[in-house]
Amino acid sequence: MAKLRGMGCAIPVSMPPKISIVISCYNRLAETRQAIDAIRSQDFQDWELIVVDNGCTDNSLEMLMGVAAEEPRMTVIPLKRSQVAVARMTGIWATHPEAGYVVVHDDDDWLFPGALTKLWTLAKANPDAAGVYGMPLRCDDNGNSDEILSKCYGSRRVGVSDTGKIVDLPEDAPDTFGTMVVWCWIATMGQVLIRRDVLLSSCGFVQAYGISDDWNMWLDITRTNHFVRLFEFTLYKRTNGTNLSGNKALRAVSERAIRQRLRADGTMTPAQQRIAKIGYFASCILFLRSAAKNLRHKNVREALMQTIRALRRVVRVCALYTGPMPAVPDATTAYMIPEKPPMLGIK
Repeated sequence: MAKLRGMGCAIPVSMPPKISIVISCYNRLAETRQAIDAIRSQDFQDWELIVVDNGCTDNSLEMLMGVAAEEPRMTVIPLKRSQVAVARMTGIWATHPEAGYVVVHDDDDWLFPGALTKLWTLAKANPDAAGVYGMPLRCDDNGNSDEILSKCYGSRRVGVSDTGKIVDLPEDAPDTFGTMVVWCWIATMGQVLIRRDVLLSSCGFVQAYGISDDWNMWLDITRTNHFVRLFEFTLYKRTNGTNLSGNKALRAVSERAIRQRLRADGTMTPAQQRIAKIGYFASCILFLRSAAKNLRHKNVREALMQTIRALRRVVRVCALYTGPMPAVPDATTAYMIPEKPPMLGIK
């Protein structure tokens, strides 16, 4: 019989899984099914899957129940339509308390074959790291892509060293606060295998930071820890008009809110504040490099636009760090579900 439950119910499993996978889905029936099938096809099988139906109005819930009826490691949580952060946190809090690691998976991406084995092996080799992550392959609905590893998102990183120097990072360098504060080099949550204890002790997903709430969490975690990168493709990242990650306007709004939070965060050390400031300046270099690349390819218009964006960014950095202290959202109430959330009346 399929497991259908409201928030807060215990998961009836006999042995704790090594990895808990959480998917929050909304009206993406085919894409969600593809993601689930890719998980079930992994050679690494010691996992549980928590799927939060975030108020779907299509036939997603029926599909999920059908899969769960034949998959004992899968649990479905029907949720009234909520903020994405709430849906994700609902799934995270429902994971097995003894699971070692968690993957928070988007409903429109899917794992490469063997991805969980590779990530798990790297995680066990680096037990002190907050987590590990692989690389995303931007592709169409069928996984077709001409992208190569050396040109994929996050392949070439810039960071700020402990001494405040802006540096290009080698392939095997860990992701620290000085790395993440320049840019979010992780395209999406599904790339990451993160320790459950680290995830639950972090700020979590704060809806106030919009589509960059994951970056806000990486910044929080890397203040005291780091991530190790696996320089191999582990995730198919679908690129089409239905996902928000490519919305530059929304991302710009989210980034400014996060930069303001860093500026106003009184819990950061003076060294971290300094690195945050330099990191913001360093992000301008990324735009200038893009401008130079476009100029080499004789794309003068785009080169000019990237140069203008870089200059505007410099102005914003100066205004942020010379002007009054910005107000920031209350992160303690912006995303979290109650410790004992209300039951939905479904058993």
